[in-house]
Amino acid sequence: MNSKPTLVVLSPRFPYPTEKGDKLRLYHQLHALVQSFNVHLISLSEHEILPEHKAIIDQLVIKNHIIYQSKNRLLKAIFQFILGKGALQVNYYNEKRIKEKVEALISQLAPDILYVQLVRIAHMVHHYKGPKAIDYMDAMSLNMKRESSFRSALKRIVFGLEAQRILKVEQNCSQYFNRKFIISSADKSYLESKGISDLQVISNGVDCAFFDPHKLPSIPIKYDIAFVGNMGYLPNVLAAEYVVHKISSSSKKELSTLIAGARPHRRVQRLQSKNVTVTGWVKDIREAYLSAKVIVAPIFSGAGQQNKILEAMALGKTCITTTQVNQAIRAVKGTEILIADTEEQFLKHLENLWNNPTLCDEIGKNARKFVVENFDWKREGNKLCTELLDLIKERHDFS
Repeated sequence: MNSKPTLVVLSPRFPYPTEKGDKLRLYHQLHALVQSFNVHLISLSEHEILPEHKAIIDQLVIKNHIIYQSKNRLLKAIFQFILGKGALQVNYYNEKRIKEKVEALISQLAPDILYVQLVRIAHMVHHYKGPKAIDYMDAMSLNMKRESSFRSALKRIVFGLEAQRILKVEQNCSQYFNRKFIISSADKSYLESKGISDLQVISNGVDCAFFDPHKLPSIPIKYDIAFVGNMGYLPNVLAAEYVVHKISSSSKKELSTLIAGARPHRRVQRLQSKNVTVTGWVKDIREAYLSAKVIVAPIFSGAGQQNKILEAMALGKTCITTTQVNQAIRAVKGTEILIADTEEQFLKHLENLWNNPTLCDEIGKNARKFVVENFDWKREGNKLCTELLDLIKERHDFS
């Protein structure tokens, strides 16, 4: 007899392939959750899931429930936003048909506990009376606020409004979820300053066995610097442009540069040149990291924790990134990571590394040690399981 409690996980995207941060996080969390729960996954999707991708998640969970979204919802979401009705990213998922399907499935499955990924779909379970937990992941309102400063005048207004409206959603969720999780202490502090209490940090992790340079064949160094990430995401688009226009082209030496990652925006594609290679999707992302001497990540917008930095560090690469990124990672500056917030600082670090290859190797070794000791998917997944099991016990004892 299977005595595990039943857990329903509700997510706004199907968690495979893991080319986006939210999908990567949930994919690894599912591996931990199935050890303690009978897991049913309800995920929304805007496109047909490939059978081979569905099969990977089918092997993990008791049942994989996929609900397909309507094609015309974006226009409706924009119209509602213009009328002053809600946050755009909540409106995008606010379909009556979808909500009714989700409610019917939850009622049918009668879970012991419900776990929701991201506040943008929290409205679907607002009235659910059983124990429920939510993964904020990032402070979305902070993300929108930061992005607004990088937009044109009209878009700055839109992003500013979105920041205000999604903050109200974040605050509202705080009232009706029994457990609330977030990736980084920095984002936790921001939301606490907005009146959201009892947030618990469940960090991201790295598969340190997969991202182990000692278990891989030697990859030849082809590039001086590389930037890796989802190249359809605005903070990464801006970072890629910064890498090429502010770092690569301004260096005293001609830098060969790699920009690698899925779905490159046309602005990223236009960066391709004699000295700049834009690859798009890379089958084995480890090869992209290892093919460069140094990883740079000049990210000044967005929120949360940068998986790409953790992966590169796990591979023993020296990384130069911004103060903002390191606030979520908390590596020791100068020994485990290098910090730069201006063009001059990035260039100074690079010049120092070219002149001191031993220093570059030393920082890379320290970086891997730091990630192995502090960021592990299994450990963070076990923390999540413990919190959810404790919530069930609390509710059972209370009743």
